[in-house]
Amino acid sequence: RVDISRRVYASMAPGGDDTRVAIVGGGVAGLACAQSLVAHGFGKRVDIYDQGSRGPGGRTSSSRPAEINGETMVFDHGAQFFTATNAKFKAVCEELKAKGYVARWDGVFG
Repeated sequence: RVDISRRVYASMAPGGDDTRVAIVGGGVAGLACAQSLVAHGFGKRVDIYDQGSRGPGGRTSSSRPAEINGETMVFDHGAQFFTATNAKFKAVCEELKAKGYVARWDGVFG
């Protein structure tokens, strides 16, 4: 059973027919599915439903920002980083980077 009060994302596809699409799961796969459907004009509306309390992203989501001693703090709950080796995924990452959703990390382990 999908709790419709847990809708975390809705997008109106430009054009498309009157089809409404519901995606259960707001993780990386669900978000990629929604992005692809909207990009290809499938359906008039795409809704994503997720049980998580942090919003879309699933294991890649972050906590809601909190103010601690005047500094905004965000905590990554799952995948703090990922590696893009596929050309298509690299293109998606560049688009997300341009929008400020992801950033390159050149940190060192250990």
